[in-house]
Amino acid sequence: MKTLIVGIAALGALIMPSAAFSKFDDPGVSAGNPPASAQEAPPAQAPNFSVTGDGTATSCGTGCTAASGTYRGTLSGSFTARVVADYARADSGGCATAQGTITLNRGSDSVEQGVSGTVCGARFSGSYTVTDGTGAFQNDGQGSGAVSYTAAGAFHMSSSGTFNPTEPRQGV
Repeated sequence: MKTLIVGIAALGALIMPSAAFSKFDDPGVSAGNPPASAQEAPPAQAPNFSVTGDGTATSCGTGCTAASGTYRGTLSGSFTARVVADYARADSGGCATAQGTITLNRGSDSVEQGVSGTVCGARFSGSYTVTDGTGAFQNDGQGSGAVSYTAAGAFHMSSSGTFNPTEPRQGV
């Protein structure tokens, strides 16, 4: 009796298509499309934001640089900046990680860029993410990119990447 049941089960396995035993169910694959994991990632957004600014820099404490001035480009107006370097953990070349904010004012509206990167001497190089804003950008405005500045009395900054002024920020 045992061999009869095993024989019937084996015959059933040969008759039924193997797909009947599979738990994989992706209608895209059966329609001739590759599985999602094999498809290309969506393209990154093309850069649409670029500003440069000039002003003055002052020390605001150990490792702290404060600056203000005017900027121009995709937006234009005045800016303020405050970046703090962690010189207690500087590398052998004297370069230190740093973070802070650059606030780009445009009339009663402002965009705050949270910045992080490295300070080597008077030069900062890093990245920004739009973290806050006021007025038209109080709840909206997302973006990220590269930011750099030199601060040796005179302050020269540049910021370029993406900025979507009408895109709601997450967590706002």
